[in-house]
Amino acid sequence: MVICDHKMRITFVGAKHPGSNHDAFVWERSDPDKCMQREFDNGKRNFWILGDGRYKLKPFLMTPYRGPRDAAEKKFNKRHASARNVIERCFGVLKNRFRCIIGSLGLHYDAAKVVKIIKAYYALHNMCIHYRSDEPPGDVIDDDLEGEVDDNNDLESRADAIRRRIATNL
Repeated sequence: MVICDHKMRITFVGAKHPGSNHDAFVWERSDPDKCMQREFDNGKRNFWILGDGRYKLKPFLMTPYRGPRDAAEKKFNKRHASARNVIERCFGVLKNRFRCIIGSLGLHYDAAKVVKIIKAYYALHNMCIHYRSDEPPGDVIDDDLEGEVDDNNDLESRADAIRRRIATNL
């Protein structure tokens, strides 16, 4: 799992779990999730990260509406998709910059070494952005929306109210 900012700088790499685990599973066990939950519980508001529909909606993790019912929800989803596209572009840039991580080429090393190599890629990627190195064009990779998380609780209700306020104010 990777988190990046609006400039495609990588701010977190979750490499504790094998790639076969879904990002939502990794997120629920990540330090950023725990930290953001703690900050929210301590009264900090108006900070968000964006996740696709497979993530569980939280007050600090905004996900798109499933089956948007009105214009505000549709507009929210459109803006959400546009903003979340940054991570897809980031992955495209990474794959163009470091061709050996693509498909069958792969990294043929033990898991511990692969984690170190991937983290080095991300650090080099951030350096390229910082020093404004020319970026190769990135391919956008579409994420399918199968396996969406569906879990209702009080925290999700509060998160939905926050998302609704954002959607209404767009």
